[in-house]
Amino acid sequence: MNTISRLRAVPFLSHLRPVQLQALAEIFTREDFIAGEDIIHQGDLTSHFFIIDEGYVHFRKTDAEGFEKPAGTKGPGEFFGIKMFTSEEPSEYTVEALGKATLYAIARAAFDELIQQRPDILRFMPEVNEQQRKLTMGFSWLTPGETIAVTTHRHIATLFITLLPPLLVGLVAAGVLFGLNAFGIVSGTPLMVIGVVALIIVVGWGIWSGGDWADDDFIVTNKRVVRADRALGLRETRDEIPISKIQSMTVVKHGVVSAFIDMGSLEIHSAGKDANSLVFDRIARAEDLKKDISKQVMLLRAFEQAKERERFRRHVGKELRHYVLKEPLPQATEPTAPTITKPKTDWVKKLKDWWKSWFGDELRRGETITWRKHWIALFGQIRLWLLLVAAALLVAAIYAFIPLARALPGTAFFAVGSVLFLAGFAGLAYQWEDWRNDIYQINEREIIDVERRPFGLNERSTVALLANVQDVRAKRPNVLHAVLNYGNVEVQVAGGDPLIFYDVARPQMIVEEIFRRLEVFRVKKMERETSIQSRQIVDALVAYHRLLIAEKHDAASSETTVSPTTDAANVVDASAREVASLPAAVPQLPSGATASQNQIPTNGKARRDEELAE
Repeated sequence: MNTISRLRAVPFLSHLRPVQLQALAEIFTREDFIAGEDIIHQGDLTSHFFIIDEGYVHFRKTDAEGFEKPAGTKGPGEFFGIKMFTSEEPSEYTVEALGKATLYAIARAAFDELIQQRPDILRFMPEVNEQQRKLTMGFSWLTPGETIAVTTHRHIATLFITLLPPLLVGLVAAGVLFGLNAFGIVSGTPLMVIGVVALIIVVGWGIWSGGDWADDDFIVTNKRVVRADRALGLRETRDEIPISKIQSMTVVKHGVVSAFIDMGSLEIHSAGKDANSLVFDRIARAEDLKKDISKQVMLLRAFEQAKERERFRRHVGKELRHYVLKEPLPQATEPTAPTITKPKTDWVKKLKDWWKSWFGDELRRGETITWRKHWIALFGQIRLWLLLVAAALLVAAIYAFIPLARALPGTAFFAVGSVLFLAGFAGLAYQWEDWRNDIYQINEREIIDVERRPFGLNERSTVALLANVQDVRAKRPNVLHAVLNYGNVEVQVAGGDPLIFYDVARPQMIVEEIFRRLEVFRVKKMERETSIQSRQIVDALVAYHRLLIAEKHDAASSETTVSPTTDAANVVDASAREVASLPAAVPQLPSGATASQNQIPTNGKARRDEELAE
């Protein structure tokens, strides 16, 4: 069957028009897999969608305890990897080919490029669009592969408590107005005006309180738990803990009423928040939410176990290839001198880099990102000195444009203006250098907070390892912070005080960058640990293999000693053939070496006794 026929058989692609199916079919590739070859690994982002054309594939799944179990098979016409179209959520299964298998595959990057050219295709994929809305819930800050598991607000009873003050004020105001009218104190138009103003105030208060209740979200994703505290878009604080950092959870209920209406608080503890936990306060069904978070914790552990097994298999296989398949080690080659060509000077780029270096709030050099405070923080530092410069200019303008002022000595104007200007300029230079020297950095291993005074007068530098970061919080405390999109980022570190990035631009983007670096660091750390473990196991296997070879060689030497002279040549020939057939793990005699250099001893038992004694 051709690609289009296979696509028509997929239910959520059946709404596409023929021309749209043709466009989609053109970006599919046909891929062949051999028996036992992995197609998707559990825990990896679902970056491809597959339709089986020939052969069969097998699904297996690793649980949170590290046990791998079969999870079914699929054959021609069936498909998998649907999450590629939506959230790229990590795959729940490892898929391998059963025998030779041929599949049609489409990559997410190719699909995104097609959608940019043909956005009409998405309109004819309603199931995909609906699933995307369910997985993301409209939140734009989710990272690739991150989906919303649960989102909730405070208990509905807290909404009534929130609306109670404006409701009581409204009732009191209505009673007062009724009394004023009954006793004839105020009536007619004045009474109506007072009533309308009171109504606007009470209704506005109620809308604000209700909106504030609705804007406070408690969110659980497959990567983190989040408490988002907003106030109608004017203020925002987001407190987060990665799922992998959760240490324990506690549900607290206070009083009979809370138990009756099932309202409680869920305290989530991490290593960095023993005294100040992230709290989902006064929510409904807190126990159910606790179970939902536990489910995500177990799912993450299962992904990690699956990845750990796959990494271990890959590293052991790499280490054993030389010994089992007798593949030669790659030969070291002398590096050739690169051809140096003088690049053309890009003056526009050079000017941009110079501007960012001196005035930018974000600098990227390789894997290191440097942030400075928002320009509004700089303005707060220099506003007094700007006034002095403005005063100096005002003095000059008065002397230049007001004839009456020229009756006074010009030297006096010049002296006053010069003092004001020099003082203002010196203050501006000092404060600007002070702003420029206060930096926050992140690299592959560390987060750095540096505060310097100009001219090296004072300096404080705080460094925290990424391995010790427990959670990160972004705050935009007031309306100005929300409008200009700047605020504070608090990085909680295990066993130490938090690092606080004050008044930085785009605080939530910084939080996402820190979380991304944490994930990369975690994966690299696990790769290193797995590599060490695999090398140790391979070394043990190789040592055992060499022991067996030495034992066989010892046995062959014994037979040579006891056999008749007429059979000695045959025994030596057999021993030589056995040694020649040994794997590459056993070092051979180099060209021109003497017998004493051979690592296969003539007396294997004596050599083993010496090694055991050591």
